[in-house]
This record gives sequence, structure tokens and C-alpha cells, in this order.
Amino acid sequence: MKAKAAGKSPKKGGKKKDDAGDDGDGEGDGKKDTEKIVDGVEAKMRQQMAEANRRHALEQKRATKMKEKDDKRKATELKRIADYKSKCKIADERKVNAANERRIILKSKAEESARAAERKKEESDRLLNVREKRVVAWEQKQLEWLMSN
Repeated sequence: MKAKAAGKSPKKGGKKKDDAGDDGDGEGDGKKDTEKIVDGVEAKMRQQMAEANRRHALEQKRATKMKEKDDKRKATELKRIADYKSKCKIADERKVNAANERRIILKSKAEESARAAERKKEESDRLLNVREKRVVAWEQKQLEWLMSN
């Protein structure tokens, strides 16, 4: 387009010089040529502006698509992080629950062994009392027999 505009200028300039010798017919042709040049420049500017607008619209679409992709990537990353956190939290809870269960089991075993020891002591005390009563009864029988004899 520049080559055409540049190509027209020397011709028009040449016509103007040639037309300058004429009475006024050349000025009308010069105005028409100037209007054609202005129309060409305006058309070129409109075309450039349309191209700039098209590129700007494409750039905006590209930017929005990039933002959407970035938002989607961030959302999936945050979801992955949340899943990992929940998985770690569940694992920690399992460890804590297992430790609590072990403590409860050990506590109940300790209580059972303490109760077993208490029962064993009570049983041994009972047997000792029974034995002492039998010994006392046997000694009583012996004393009675000795007294009767």
C-alpha cells in the first residue's frame, strides 16, 4: 500500500506542475487525486485499525483462556493439596486411634492382672482362714479327747 501511495505522489506532483500552467482544470483533477489519496490513506488506516482491533480481541481471548487454564490448574492443584491433607489427617487419626486402643488394651490388661492378683490374694486369705479354723478345730478336738481321757 505504501508503494502505491508513494507511486501516486510523484504522478500527482507531476500533474500539479503540468496543471499549474492550465487555467483551473488541473486543480479539479488535483483535488480528485488528493481525495483519492486521502480515501486510500483512510481505507488503509481503517484496515490497520480493524486489524489492530482483531488482534486486540484475539489477545483478550488468549488472555481469558490463559486465565481460565491457570484457574483450572490452580483449582486442581488446590484439590490435590486438600486431598493430600485429608489423607494425612486420616493417617494421623488412625495412628492416634491405634495408640489410644493400645493404651486402652494395656490399661484393661493391667486392671485384669490387678483384679486377678486381688482374687488370688483373697483366695489365699480364705484358704488360710479355712486352714486356721481347721487347725483350731483339730486342736480343740485333741484337747477334748485329752480331757476326756
